[in-house]
Amino acid sequence: MSALGLLPSAYATGAHRPQGTITPTGTAHARRALLEGAWAYREPATVRRHLPWRLAQVPQALQAISGKAQGRLGKR
Repeated sequence: MSALGLLPSAYATGAHRPQGTITPTGTAHARRALLEGAWAYREPATVRRHLPWRLAQVPQALQAISGKAQGRLGKR
């Protein structure tokens, strides 16, 4: 994680160790993708406006598999 710059910056002075923002080291694209993924899974998944229309075109077996997978992801 430190190679991507996802560790907080630290300013250690004796016993006092305040932490700052994430460091700008590493690839900015990878850092942004990981942060956006984390923000996306902050809240439980909801059914958006276009999802029922797209799911109507998918077989029932695949809908069941995707529903179970989404449920597992939502529990984390």
